[in-house]
Amino acid sequence: MHKRSQHAFSLAEQMLTLALISIACGIALPSLSAAVQKNQSEALRDRLQASLHAARTYAVVHRSPVEICASQNGTQCSSNWDDGWMTRLSKSPNNLIERHQILQDTQLNWHGFGSNVRFLANGTSPASAGKFYQCHEGIVLWQLVINRQGRVRPGTIAENQALSTRCL
Repeated sequence: MHKRSQHAFSLAEQMLTLALISIACGIALPSLSAAVQKNQSEALRDRLQASLHAARTYAVVHRSPVEICASQNGTQCSSNWDDGWMTRLSKSPNNLIERHQILQDTQLNWHGFGSNVRFLANGTSPASAGKFYQCHEGIVLWQLVINRQGRVRPGTIAENQALSTRCL
């Protein structure tokens, strides 16, 4: 007769393994949360920058003024950029080109001459120069600067730090 022996982990070994996994998760989760927040912020910046470039291109190609404005419902402009934005023809506001909705809780701000960004048929935006920026915990994470010629560029670290007073 053969003796059957069982091979298993003891309760102490299982508890030690569980404790080590718990400690590792406790260390990793805050870093993971920060990485997710950073990715969401960068995705928002990239989406907004792509919309600005597309609106300017549309204005030049179709020789028609285009505007981007904050919008919650995609039919009317508002002043709250946190909900999203829409791109439409300036001369016929019912002609929607594209709409973007922001699903996560964010703080997207616009600081410029007007409440909307307008690109003229030649691609310039003389009355819409300004900055989009996103705040988090009192600092500017990023900003997109639009000059009078309609060009969009990211803000520098020094510009972001100088703008942080608006995030309080």
